[in-house]
Amino acid sequence: MGYTHYWYRKKEIPQDRFDIIYHNFYTAYLKLQGDKKSILGNGAGEEATLPEITSQNIIFNGRGDDAHETVYFPRVLTRKDMNSVKPEKGFYLDCTKTARKPYDFYVMVFLIIAKFFLQDDIKISSDGSHEPETWQPAIDWMVKNFGYGMDFKRSHHHYWV
Repeated sequence: MGYTHYWYRKKEIPQDRFDIIYHNFYTAYLKLQGDKKSILGNGAGEEATLPEITSQNIIFNGRGDDAHETVYFPRVLTRKDMNSVKPEKGFYLDCTKTARKPYDFYVMVFLIIAKFFLQDDIKISSDGSHEPETWQPAIDWMVKNFGYGMDFKRSHHHYWV
């Protein structure tokens, strides 16, 4: 199944804004884990690994059979990151195909956090943008646990904050 999330972002995210994003996502990651076995791994989706959630990179995938494509979100895009995609009005495209595997919920939570703090500096859509019920559990979880995300709404078949 080819279920994909897309984002268009600026080449560089100011350090102070990226710090807020990574701190919020790390906190969300810890809350979602609770006492459960971790379902997130490194970018390769290897068993017994952890995601990279730092002041410079957010990189994660599912684990083992629950891995699909890596979420790779660096603070600064490098020339290598940008070689495959030409910018559109200063925005660079990236995406991750989750195939609706369990880590997809974490991807939606991360994108809600990124959109909240980056506002117009990121544009987000997904194959599920026309299915509000797909995003609603992540929106509800963010509102309950962080107090924001309720404005994450669909516009022209895309979700925007």
